[in-house]
This record gives sequence, structure tokens and C-alpha cells, in this order.
Amino acid sequence: RTLGWRRAFLIAIPMLPAAVFVYLTGQLSAVVALAALWAGRGVAEGGPHAGKWIVVGLLLATLKPHIVAVPMLLVALELIRRWNWKTLLSAGLGLGGLALFATLLLPAWPSHLLAAWLQGDYRGGPGLVSSGYSGLNDFVPLWVLALPVIYSVWRYARDGLSKEVFALALAANMVLFPYNRAYDHVVLIFPALLSVAAPGPRRVLAGALVTAAVAAPLFHLGSLTPVCVML
Repeated sequence: RTLGWRRAFLIAIPMLPAAVFVYLTGQLSAVVALAALWAGRGVAEGGPHAGKWIVVGLLLATLKPHIVAVPMLLVALELIRRWNWKTLLSAGLGLGGLALFATLLLPAWPSHLLAAWLQGDYRGGPGLVSSGYSGLNDFVPLWVLALPVIYSVWRYARDGLSKEVFALALAANMVLFPYNRAYDHVVLIFPALLSVAAPGPRRVLAGALVTAAVAAPLFHLGSLTPVCVML
């Protein structure tokens, strides 16, 4: 029965609201989600080519780093814990190269980025299509939203970078995220897949929560999607 739930969810993935919104908007969120999974799997399972996958994943994650910041932090911590300095150095050189290239194209990008963070321009302003960006932090204190992230780091310290911990970090990151757009919810597909494969009585609750997460964006309740998946 668990396999049946998982198979049904896999078949439904291309029809999920998050996936449909990615098709319609041409967003790179799916690429970033896949990059995060590449990096997470590479550092967790190892192998002769794992370092390359980790570096590629980390670099591709910079396309939209805010939607995978917490799991990428755990990847970096795991590399440090395993003393994998070669991969860290390669990723650092790659990130430095990207920063240099960006500086050559737009020398003022660091100050523009910092100003956008401090002034909240990333949530709607000149040059952005939508001005209606909102998130859970509009209704819930930031320290409350940070609790799932703290719990994710604690679980990592206790259990290591398991697939369950990585999935939890993906969902916790989206809970803390300062605004919520449906196309970014593709990063929640992996946590949702683990949820519907939950054993025993948890399967029914997990199925109900994932169903609520899928339906939330259709009723302008998209901010609740990460919460449903995380639970």
C-alpha cells in the first residue's frame, strides 16, 4: 500500500499546482530543487563522482539560493564534518568565479542586493511583475518561523544528513521564507513524497496533509503549503 501511495504521487507530480505554475511562468525553481537533491544525495551517499555532483548542485542552487538555503547549509556542514575540504574548495572557487563574473557585468550588484534585502524590494517593487508577495512572517513572529529551522539543525546534529532530515530542512526553509510563490513549492515535492510513503497509521495523516498542501495554492492559502508538508 505504501508503494501504491508513492506511485500515485509520482504520477501526479506533473499535474501538481507547483509544477503547473513552473511551466506557465518559466521559473527555474525546479532546476534549483533538483540541484539541491543532487548535492544532498552526493554528500550523503558518497561515491567516486560525488564531489562533482555536489559542486554542480551547489553552483546551480545559486540561481535561487533563498529557496534551498537551509538544506544547502546542512550540505556544507556535512562536508566540514567529513573533512571533505577538496569539495568545499572546489565549490568555493566556483562561487568566487560566479561572483567575479557578476561583478564584471554589474559592479554594483552587492550593494543592490543588500539594499533589496534591507528595504524589502524583493517582495514587489520596480522591475518586479508582482507586488503582492506575502508570507507567513506577515502573520506570525519571525522567531516562531525560525523554530523549524532550529529543529532541522538539531535533527541533523543527532541523525546526520539522512533523507528525512534533508526533506525536513527543505520544508523548514520554505516556512521561514519571507514570501511565498506557488512555483517555488516544487522544492516541497521530495518532502511530500517521503510523507506519502510513511509507514503505518501515519500514512493517513500524511496523505491528508499532503492533499491540503496541494490544494492550498488553489484557494489563495499558498503560505500554508510548507507547513502542511513539514508536519
